[in-house]
Amino acid sequence: MAKTQKQTLLDFLNSIPNHHTIASLTIPDAITRLPHGALAGFNSLKEIYLPKTLVSLNLYFDNTCYQLETIHVHPKNEIYSSLNGVVYNKAMTRLVRCPPGRGGTLDIPEGVSTIGKTAFHHVSILRELHLPKTIKKLEDGCFALCENLESMVLPETIETIPYKAFFHCLGLEMVALPGKLRTIDEEAFLHCRNLSTLTIPITVKHIGKHAFEACNRLKLHAAHDEKPQGWATDWNPDQRPVQWASIGRKQKR
Repeated sequence: MAKTQKQTLLDFLNSIPNHHTIASLTIPDAITRLPHGALAGFNSLKEIYLPKTLVSLNLYFDNTCYQLETIHVHPKNEIYSSLNGVVYNKAMTRLVRCPPGRGGTLDIPEGVSTIGKTAFHHVSILRELHLPKTIKKLEDGCFALCENLESMVLPETIETIPYKAFFHCLGLEMVALPGKLRTIDEEAFLHCRNLSTLTIPITVKHIGKHAFEACNRLKLHAAHDEKPQGWATDWNPDQRPVQWASIGRKQKR
């Protein structure tokens, strides 16, 4: 009886001696899927080569690979592509995964319209990330645990900051929100403890619960005269200071 794909992957990984010490890994063409935790224990891995046969890359395939800096995708792969060590879909319109050991600055190319779910999850040493004007959609947890990311300018084309988008971004001090933003989902900025100021544009009709919980230094500015109906009761559970537009007008008189 032929072995299943999962067994083939396990056989390959188990055949590697001292896997916790190797720096480079090439996944063979027999492999079509990398499931959750596939590379658990490859703690020294710095680069990986994904085969042309790969059709499914789990969002957490590289758990514990905190030194992984570069992901290469075979140019004949029909589902995925890579540029500068980052994984995209084949059409280069969706960023799928940034390796967790990527540091310094990353410029995402023009044409990319979506940052995928948990795409930057635990990319903890990245300091600067530049998004192109073509970005239209952020997915859940896209920048979660980017602990050294210091600032972010969101393109005007973004209308929603999704669930846990910036969760536990401990170093984040500034986020420039787009003027057409409509929604800030629940826990979007949870545990951004160094975020200092945030200006909420008048277009924001919905803010989810605990959106700014544990943002200990945060001072909020809102273009609204008062809390809109669509904002959750506990949108600001720690009762951080809010400068409403009506208060600002009174102070100028």
